[in-house]
Amino acid sequence: SFQAMDGAKSIHLYNRLTELSFSNGDNTEIFSGTEDGFLNENREFLSAINENRQPETSALDGLRAEMILLRGIESIRSGQPQSLEDLP
Repeated sequence: SFQAMDGAKSIHLYNRLTELSFSNGDNTEIFSGTEDGFLNENREFLSAINENRQPETSALDGLRAEMILLRGIESIRSGQPQSLEDLP
């Protein structure tokens, strides 16, 4: 579980990161997903190791995803949109 809060705003990732709730203090929205993405990504990673090749999802892809998440958290904290144009 992961939670970030700033004043009345909060975001909460839970249930093995398959559900997300966002609250702005007045309303709460809940988004649900599945674990298929993680499962498929892990299967691809293990296949790449077995086949001695690079996985389809690179370390740079993972870094970008992490940076996008951090920008989203900053956007919630600041109340301002965050640019993604400078990401690698």
